[in-house]
Amino acid sequence: MRIGIIKDNYRIDSLSEDLLRQKEKEQEKVARAMEEALSEYDVIDYIFDEHLGDRLKEDKIDLVINMAKGNLDPNDDGELPSLLNSLDIAYAGSNAMGMGIASDVSLLTAILTRNDIPHPKMGVAENPVALSGLSVEYPSVVMNNSSDLLDSREEGSLVVSGEELFEEATPRFAKGEELLVMESLEGQDVLVAVLGNGDEKEVLPPLALVEAPERGEGIYAAPADLKDTPVNEAKAVAAKVFDLLQLRDYGIIAMRVNDKKVYVYGVDSAPD
Repeated sequence: MRIGIIKDNYRIDSLSEDLLRQKEKEQEKVARAMEEALSEYDVIDYIFDEHLGDRLKEDKIDLVINMAKGNLDPNDDGELPSLLNSLDIAYAGSNAMGMGIASDVSLLTAILTRNDIPHPKMGVAENPVALSGLSVEYPSVVMNNSSDLLDSREEGSLVVSGEELFEEATPRFAKGEELLVMESLEGQDVLVAVLGNGDEKEVLPPLALVEAPERGEGIYAAPADLKDTPVNEAKAVAAKVFDLLQLRDYGIIAMRVNDKKVYVYGVDSAPD
């Protein structure tokens, strides 16, 4: 069997040079770990660019491990699954529909609401007009909607009024950011990973987002300090959301957990 590992085509026009190098290094580390785990197979690395389809067919790849976002649109998680479907090449991870729902805040919140899954009030805006149309609960956190779940929480800014919201958003709109405005709730941020499918899927123990100065700047995932009841509820909700969004093989559900409830605020259908 020949397996292709598809990595992102990071571009300097969408990232600072330092962040670009950091993300390239992180993704390369994961790719090498995957290659080692799959050492009994013939594994080939690729970058998701306009020539990827031709290269996969030429190399007669049987299975793709998807670590990439979009090529034409860096925020389009469904671009690669759509390409692979058209080439009739099997791949690990969710299809374009599951990824599309997971990355669309409006669709995600509609599904969570319809299925009585608690979530913070949140909305996306790309300009002041769209921002004025959002129904916002204060306090709220303002984040870059294009960032990964870990990065976005680190970069979030708390606002407690409409005046503060527009003061925070205006310069970020000027830089071309699309903003996620999310109600700030009491509790601990946790990530719950799901592996597998159907009755055989496994829900991993919740991880907390923590600062770790000894590891350098940024935030990291560590075992969450939760009591048994919140842990069990978080895992049950993660499994339910995974199935509702028709995700496949693996995914991460981001939550805010307190003594009363588990609130879902994000889904990463293509964690690298």
